Amino acid sequence: MLSSIEEQPHCCLTVAIDGIDNCTNKLCKVKQLEERIILKGHSNVINDANFSSDCRMLVSCADDNTIRIWDVAAQREVKKLEGHSRFVAKVKFVPDNSKIVSCSDDGTVRLWDVQSGKQLYVFKGHKDFVTCVDCDTKGESIVSGSMDHTVRIWDIASGKEIQTLEGNSGNINGVSFSPDGLTIASSSDDCAVRLWDIASGKLTTQFHGHTNTLRGVKFSINGKSILSWSWDKTIRIWDIQSGQNIFTLLTFSMIIHRAQLSPNGSAILAVVGTALQIWDAFSGQQLEQFQTPSRKLKGAAFSPDGILLVTWTYDSIQIWG
Repeated sequence: MLSSIEEQPHCCLTVAIDGIDNCTNKLCKVKQLEERIILKGHSNVINDANFSSDCRMLVSCADDNTIRIWDVAAQREVKKLEGHSRFVAKVKFVPDNSKIVSCSDDGTVRLWDVQSGKQLYVFKGHKDFVTCVDCDTKGESIVSGSMDHTVRIWDIASGKEIQTLEGNSGNINGVSFSPDGLTIASSSDDCAVRLWDIASGKLTTQFHGHTNTLRGVKFSINGKSILSWSWDKTIRIWDIQSGQNIFTLLTFSMIIHRAQLSPNGSAILAVVGTALQIWDAFSGQQLEQFQTPSRKLKGAAFSPDGILLVTWTYDSIQIWG
């Protein structure tokens, strides 16, 4: 079980996942999350995991160079995708769940067919480790970031590179499409968050404030703000129109593995050290902190419907609800 460190009169993790909208204006009783499923199969450190949009499948990747697709209801592995020659850093479904995109230390981005498990395209162009990847909401384009300091946009239908975005002075550690598909956000070792206009390929905005390496970036649900997290022990929310830092969340730990907005945009989930932290996305107040039994927590992600939570450690995946 995940046990709450401090019981407060706020929504607990269970409520934050399973309908925080319904209890915004009332006090919710603190509960415990039950570990429903444990998935094992990877033979090395697990780096990422994400649900499909219908929550029926889960995809994961690891240092064993493989990608695995899991049937959530059946609690079993249904496909093992092999092709990357080095560890796989990030993986996710395209919006219609028909394909999977991955990126790797082998310098490539790859597109896979979910049903057959076959590799559709190998996107080559980066000169170093590809650290991050994202898809637009229409499932037409992929964006990737690399330690070669570039951001590249790829066409899913043709498998060709559309554009290279240059202007970062450090390794790229995070990329994100805006909900309308017109803008890309990137984060890098040089401590800056950058916004790029996709049509022109031009840098439009830079956000400064972090004081150490950025580890990721994500647009808000409405596209009006940006979430970023860094080794400076902070998570920051930025207003896109004004360019201002709306608020800064101090996590008191340099190891922020991952941060994510809840499906309805009202809460922030952060994996900090071996703990899960829940923050109010509007006020910046910490709602809950949960210590996991494992000392090897690597990441966590909400299911798109907000009902389940996936966490992953060095050697297994856990689904909570």
